[in-house]
Amino acid sequence: MSTRVYSPYTVMTIVVIMYLVKVVCKLSIGLHINSPMLTGDGFHNIADIVQAMFVIVAVAVSRMPASDKYPFGRKNIESIFSVVVGVSLCLMAVKIGWESMTTLARYLPVWAGLEAPFTSPLKMGNQYVTWVVAVTSGSALLSVIVGRFQIRAGKAMGHEALVADGKETLSDGRIEAATFAGVLGEYLFHAPWIEYPFAILVAGLMIRTGIEISLYGYRALLQRTIGRAHDQAMKVIITAMPGVADVADLKSFRVGPRAIVIAKVLTHADARASRLLKHGIITHVTAYLREHEFDEAELFIRFDRPDPKRERRAVAVRSSAGGRCVAASLEYPTHLIICDMEFDCVSRATVHEVAALEGSVLEFLHTKKVTSLVLFAPSPKDALLLRDSSIDLCIAQSSQLSTLGL
Repeated sequence: MSTRVYSPYTVMTIVVIMYLVKVVCKLSIGLHINSPMLTGDGFHNIADIVQAMFVIVAVAVSRMPASDKYPFGRKNIESIFSVVVGVSLCLMAVKIGWESMTTLARYLPVWAGLEAPFTSPLKMGNQYVTWVVAVTSGSALLSVIVGRFQIRAGKAMGHEALVADGKETLSDGRIEAATFAGVLGEYLFHAPWIEYPFAILVAGLMIRTGIEISLYGYRALLQRTIGRAHDQAMKVIITAMPGVADVADLKSFRVGPRAIVIAKVLTHADARASRLLKHGIITHVTAYLREHEFDEAELFIRFDRPDPKRERRAVAVRSSAGGRCVAASLEYPTHLIICDMEFDCVSRATVHEVAALEGSVLEFLHTKKVTSLVLFAPSPKDALLLRDSSIDLCIAQSSQLSTLGL
């Protein structure tokens, strides 16, 4: 049932009918009583009907399925429409604001005795007030109801164009509310200028709404990130999952109302475990995005192995009748084991006899490009000697070579 009610075509049919009723009522009453504000608003609603037709076209195009040429679909046509609606709303606001200010200025004392602002004076009287109040107040109330309905339907069905047009309809409601307040004030105080200060205020609100709508669509068109805070939060969520070593890269942007996330995840997991990990990542990240008003999300996860962190480590070894163990200090080693390390594991090891070395132990370690030396109980002399070199001193937790993977 909700799918039928929130169908974009049903919603826009209601919108078109609403505007047709408004045009007939506003133009007939506005022309009869010579109200420029009411008449102008009626002509504005004719433009709204044309705009509603464009919404229907934009929605129809956006609902086309993804293809090889359009892998993310055609949702961004609604973002284009959002920019157009926002800009047109700002231009309309400038026009209304300028006309209201210039007309209001004619009522200032400095204009006394000059040409009247209207060729036909506004008709006032009890015979008109009921119709004017009914049309302006009813029109404003209708715009608020239908505008909110459009926004709710647009968010429910994932149509940015509906949301943008709904916000524009709410702006129409503000204009009509100002018209209602102004016309009512004119009849109550017999002052034909009251509607114009209200119109200037509404023009400012329209400009703010227009800028918000335009920026929303503009950012989507340029594939702007959905937010650095969101990107960082998603990285934290993914990194915290068991089996994930790190998130090498993460990018996000919007296609219409849908959030697109592309991530490169580093893991030691095999192919089978990676499939389970991918399912978990999508579940948790999608839940986070839903909490932050991204009802639609699409994740592209690529897995890769972490950097092996290759280094060369030397272990000082002392051989005796009882076997081999890690030498306490550089005074006692009989052998040096040079280990090629990957992921902190020994991938290759070679044994060298200290007595057969041509130079000192440190010279040999530098020749082999060793970055760290393992001792069991180094003396202060060892620490001082290694501190002046580029080799780090590592202290073994046990003298048993097996604890070092040897």
